[in-house]
Amino acid sequence: TLVMLPWTTIGVLLLVMAGTCQSHRLGSCEDRRMHGQQHQKHKAAETADWSERPHFRFQMPDLGADSLPDHPRLRVRDEKELVTILNYTGNIKDAAKLVDDLYARADKMMKEPPAVRPPPGPSGVLSTVRTVLDRVYTMALLFRLTNNCNSTWYYRGWAELETAAKWSDWNPEHFLDVGEMTHAIAIGYDWFYQGLNDTQREFLEDAIVEKGFKPAMKAFKERAFWTYYDSNWNNVCNGGLIVGSLALLDNKRYSGIAAEMMNMSIHAMANSMASYGPLGAWPEGPGYWQYATDYTRYAISSLVTTLGSDQGLGEFVGFAQTADFDIQMQATSLIKFNWADDRVASHPGDTAVAFYLASHYDRPEAAYLQREKLKNTSSSVNDIIDYTPIGTAADLEKLPLCMLYQHRNVFVTRASWTDRSAAFLGLKGGNVSYHHSHMDLGSFVLELGGVRWAIDLGSDSYALPEYFGSKRFTYYRLRNAGHNTLTFDDENQGHEASAKIAHVTGDPTQGEAVVDLTAAYGPSKLDSVTRTFQYELMKNTVTVVDHMVYGKSQAKTVTWALHTKAHAVIVGDAAELAQDGKKARVALTSDAECAGVEIAVNPVDLQPPQYSTEGIFKITFTAPANTCRRLSVQISLVS
Repeated sequence: TLVMLPWTTIGVLLLVMAGTCQSHRLGSCEDRRMHGQQHQKHKAAETADWSERPHFRFQMPDLGADSLPDHPRLRVRDEKELVTILNYTGNIKDAAKLVDDLYARADKMMKEPPAVRPPPGPSGVLSTVRTVLDRVYTMALLFRLTNNCNSTWYYRGWAELETAAKWSDWNPEHFLDVGEMTHAIAIGYDWFYQGLNDTQREFLEDAIVEKGFKPAMKAFKERAFWTYYDSNWNNVCNGGLIVGSLALLDNKRYSGIAAEMMNMSIHAMANSMASYGPLGAWPEGPGYWQYATDYTRYAISSLVTTLGSDQGLGEFVGFAQTADFDIQMQATSLIKFNWADDRVASHPGDTAVAFYLASHYDRPEAAYLQREKLKNTSSSVNDIIDYTPIGTAADLEKLPLCMLYQHRNVFVTRASWTDRSAAFLGLKGGNVSYHHSHMDLGSFVLELGGVRWAIDLGSDSYALPEYFGSKRFTYYRLRNAGHNTLTFDDENQGHEASAKIAHVTGDPTQGEAVVDLTAAYGPSKLDSVTRTFQYELMKNTVTVVDHMVYGKSQAKTVTWALHTKAHAVIVGDAAELAQDGKKARVALTSDAECAGVEIAVNPVDLQPPQYSTEGIFKITFTAPANTCRRLSVQISLVS
């Protein structure tokens, strides 16, 4: 029988043992949004009234004696599934790399002490909770992969679990922390279950209930926003609670509260699942798509392995297609179009949930693309848990080259799915008032020749004062001045501003997309503003044409902006850019109706505690508003 040992007792033992870890795409983008048999179904979904949430019915299943599978049962129930994972590693090179990475991470973790609760602070606890989660998954997976007989992984995993369960609380003031920690302790409890003794099991059960369920039920009673609001907080908090509930659903002491918690969280999560409709696009951007969808996957997969079905959560319109939203947001370089509060894009990102979506929702292209990204980025434990070898480049090429997410007012188009030097354009309208949104209406990113010339600066530090409050739109990265769009008189777009993509015409590689920006700016200064993107991707050229009709209180200046990591200099009446051995040009076109234009190139110099902008330049064209009614700027690849 394994006994409970403090970390100080087993630390030396673990450090010693650590060393043992070893082309039908022609036609308009609006007409070719989907492919295959799903096309007509989702065309109909596109026209549905999404102001109404679909009616969701969930009935607690009959939980009679011995009706639930034994532990471990969360996410991966059958040990044969883990054997399949090992079979992949023996036959498939990229799968073997994932396991090698797992052992390398485990080696490092073995030399680190368990995570202690940090003092309260902005996101400070959450980052530590995620460290606990990663360590628990890593050690528990290795424990299961070695058929529960390698005590190395057990002892280090237990040390992490014991320390985390002893925290005074899991920071219910920032409930994401509770959701993720409940998930971590539940996975450790379930996956290590066969190695734990009764005292250890009861210790973890108590922690899940006292520090997870009871604070959650208090939050439900007080109508905390994540209990009903359709944002990533809903999916994460309730997803973690669902996983915790399933771990204790047949527990002799806590089955009642676990069932109550599951019932509440499933109903709450349904509110957020509707946000995937109609075509899978997530309103908070690609970064928070991944966070929300990760926890949706944790909940759904655990429901299936424990109760035999996802209880209806996976049936919401759009969720089966949401993998393609993530794919469409990846440029041909595999760097994402990072709108809203998302990290600045500089390299391919790991989207481990892609493997799960690929195998469970018939999206083989998602698995193929994830394997491509993993060639140039680090893997995670979830890449192994959900790994699948399905999908080829041919599956990816079946997707449309362009995609208009009308419900989110986001449009992307590209010249190729497999040519990494092919052109890519991503642009957006949207709504500034939605959670995590920026004043980025009319902004865009652009890749030509495999180089990203127009970038989105991404989110800033959440620790900045009032980042999600009264000072949010005083920070440069969040203002329209910090995006590749228009600014009038150095003023912000409206706090309730919105912009629609009015129409898209032409072919994926040659056409135009029009964004109506009229509602983005103050009505007293502008009667109408439209931005038209004229793209010729095979020629590596995009022209941005802005039409302004001024109001009674006319704006004094108009500024066009583009942010870039390229080295930029002014040559004549244009800006010349150089990056990664390629050159591009940004210049006014001859048909612009704009007098007195001044071109400038300046470094973006944000001071701490804002994130660094070292190496980023801003190209601007500024003109007196009364002389500028048609501003036309062309961006083209020179060599």
